[in-house]
Amino acid sequence: MNRFNAEMADRIYTQRVQEHRRAGEHSGLRATPAFFLNGRSVDVSSGLEALDAAVTAALNPS
Repeated sequence: MNRFNAEMADRIYTQRVQEHRRAGEHSGLRATPAFFLNGRSVDVSSGLEALDAAVTAALNPS
């Protein structure tokens, strides 16, 4: 825990975290966790059932 606290105080990960945040925004993400299926994000804000339905639909196209 001491190492964690020291590194957080030094802000050594700030640049990397900001780069990841910007990449997510560029990809159109609004929140985390985020899931992509076939290059498109799946909204799971109401539950993972939406992800299950999207995967099922992708595997069984009509």
